[in-house]
Amino acid sequence: MKHYNYIFAGSGLSALMTVYKIVQSGKFSDKSILLLDENSKKSNDRTWCFWSEKNENWEPIINKKWNSALFANQDFKIDINLNPYKYNQIRGLDFYNFVFDVISKQENITFVNQKVIDYEESENQAQTYEGIDGIKTIMNDMIEEGAPISAFGIPQEMPDLLQHF
Repeated sequence: MKHYNYIFAGSGLSALMTVYKIVQSGKFSDKSILLLDENSKKSNDRTWCFWSEKNENWEPIINKKWNSALFANQDFKIDINLNPYKYNQIRGLDFYNFVFDVISKQENITFVNQKVIDYEESENQAQTYEGIDGIKTIMNDMIEEGAPISAFGIPQEMPDLLQHF
């Protein structure tokens, strides 16, 4: 039975961004990470937009930028300069390719293109049942609910974004 320190059921924006930031931090290279998703992320299924004040590492995959906003109706029109901010759009497929390119170079990260059909959770571990071959995977190193962000090896000054569904 294969053991993983962290398992992400689904590889949407939240999971992929979390794993991407984990890789960037350099603090998890000794931890095994599993991404499970039935969707191989090979299509442009959505777009995401975000505000930025300066160029970020997403610059190569930004599809469209807005420097101004237009508010108008038949009696009123105003153009608003958004400077110093920009409103940016990223296509889903570009994001998937960018992040998967980064994480595919990590020996400690595994992506399995299978559906999670059930899971069981106890105090210190979770089991996932994936795909049609019935492999059981145990996840260790569960962080207790309410644990400080430093429990993940992330500096305390970083924002908290912890999700559990």
